[in-house]
Amino acid sequence: MKARVGPATFLSEEEEKSLEDVLLYAGRHCLAVGRLHLLETVIQLCNDGRPIPWDPGQGPGKDWLAGFLKRHPRVSERTTRIYEANRITEDKEPRIVEFYKKWAALLDEHKPEADHVHNTDETGKWAALLDEHKPEADHVHNTDETVVAQFG
Repeated sequence: MKARVGPATFLSEEEEKSLEDVLLYAGRHCLAVGRLHLLETVIQLCNDGRPIPWDPGQGPGKDWLAGFLKRHPRVSERTTRIYEANRITEDKEPRIVEFYKKWAALLDEHKPEADHVHNTDETGKWAALLDEHKPEADHVHNTDETVVAQFG
C-alpha cells in the first residue's frame, strides 16, 4: 500500500523516477548537477499547463528539494572539495610524484597528438609538467626525458 501523509508532490511518480534516473546517470558519468540546475529543470518539466503550487517566478524552493532527496535515497547531495590544492607546496610530495609517473606512463602508451591534449582545468596554466623542464612558449614539447603541455 502506497500511502503518504501531506500534499501530493507536483511531479508524477514516473517523472520523479525519470528525474532520479537522470541524476544517477549524471553522477556515474561525473556530470555535476547543482541545486539551481535541478530546480530549473523541474520548472521546465512542470511548464506544461498543470497547476503549480509555487510562485512561477521563484520555482519550487528548498522544501521541495529536501522532500525529493528524502523520497529518493539513492540520490545524494555531495559538495566538491579542493583536495590539497592549497596545501601541496612541495614538488617532491609523494602523491604528486606518483601522479606524474602514472601520467608519463599514459602518455608513453597512447602518445596523443598535440591537438588532442586539452586544458580541462580552465585555469590556462600547465596541464602536465614532467621532470622539472618548463618550455619558454606555449607549446607541447616531447623528448625522451620529458613531455610537457602548456596552455594559455
